Amino acid sequence: MASDVARITGGSLFGDDMEIDGVSFDSRLLSPGQCFVALEADRDGHEFVADAYEAGAAACIVHRGTVADEQVPADSARIEVDNTMEALTALGKWARDQLDATAPGRVIGVTGSAGKTSTKDFIAAVLAATCDQSYASELSHNNDIGVPTTLINAPDDCDAIVIEMGMRGFGEIARLCDIARPNIGLITSIGEAHSERVGGIEGVAKAKGELLLALPADGIAIVCADDPRAMHAADQSQAKRLTFGTGSEADVRYDIISLDHSGRATIMVYWENKSRSVLVPAPGAHMASNAVAAIAVGVAISADLDACVDAIANARLSYMRMQWETTDRGVRVMNDAYNANPDSMLAALTTLSTVGAPQHVAVVGVMAEIADAKERHMFVASRAKELGIQLWPVGTDLYGIVPISIEEAATRIEAMPTGAVVLLKGSRVAALERVIDLLGIAPPRE
Repeated sequence: MASDVARITGGSLFGDDMEIDGVSFDSRLLSPGQCFVALEADRDGHEFVADAYEAGAAACIVHRGTVADEQVPADSARIEVDNTMEALTALGKWARDQLDATAPGRVIGVTGSAGKTSTKDFIAAVLAATCDQSYASELSHNNDIGVPTTLINAPDDCDAIVIEMGMRGFGEIARLCDIARPNIGLITSIGEAHSERVGGIEGVAKAKGELLLALPADGIAIVCADDPRAMHAADQSQAKRLTFGTGSEADVRYDIISLDHSGRATIMVYWENKSRSVLVPAPGAHMASNAVAAIAVGVAISADLDACVDAIANARLSYMRMQWETTDRGVRVMNDAYNANPDSMLAALTTLSTVGAPQHVAVVGVMAEIADAKERHMFVASRAKELGIQLWPVGTDLYGIVPISIEEAATRIEAMPTGAVVLLKGSRVAALERVIDLLGIAPPRE
């Protein structure tokens, strides 16, 4: 109820005591009955309060004195607070408290330099198959806004939840853990994403390790046995350690048996005295690792291995994560445009090189916020050449190749032979999904 929101946030309620069904910080995505939180971010959310009410908001949380009575429709409410961001955080912490009763030991935090969202999607599939009422972060809502929103919007009877946690500096994941208080923490990998902000890859390891340091003594730290930095981070945690990987020392072990014509791996997974094979529904050896990480989460909550593996086979990943698209001329485009760092770029290029095709091309954008940027971009260019992949940079000359425009990239792709393959990959600022739009390929429907 709106009165409960006012009490939790220390706010003042004006208007009717409305029943509230979750929160939204984006008036365009708000569902009727939700509470709109007017945050001051890139835009001031108070500019969209009228839009939120028009979309069916039951209430709005606003700064004191910013919204007049006449701006609030009848049968609606407003909650005035000193600071809307602090109010959202307070609601998130309150919602997390409720999970102690409904999801004991099954609040799962996920971070890593690459594969966070895909791993979160795989975990969500495992939880949906093995729990009664699970929930997961939407899209890539992994920051101070997204984490409390995920907690608040979880169903009342939620019995397992997975929360993605991003990092752009020291202390950020610790702050998110203070809200989410995870029982299980998973690091997918430690690489060079955002390394510029934390003094290099060792700084990344320290920042990512904040998740495992936040775990309780009866919690579980899940890390890749093939990643020494992740293993070191787990050693610093008081929680029990559970590992996954390809080496014999991994608790949940896997082997790649084969790759199909789309680069998808069939793997054999081993846990205790059981084994199962599965075709991972996304191309790349790194996606196999993400899938096995999710299986490790499943066994950590005592789910059956068969149920976890079956869930992986049917998992659906978020858009722009190693997804194949096809042009009218039959050129296959691997859309991995959501983000990039050196490790994920090399993994995607390696995957592309395994696909049989008359021509291999990578349309690449800048890899932002990495230390030694010129050196790392040049290394990627060198590796692409070794793999027989033509590199077409867009918007950056860091690869040592004259860049082309987004329009020229699309024009060149349209002229490629049938059966040729193209990778789209760059950091978010590059927005290489624009190539898909120019090619006239419709995004997948949810």
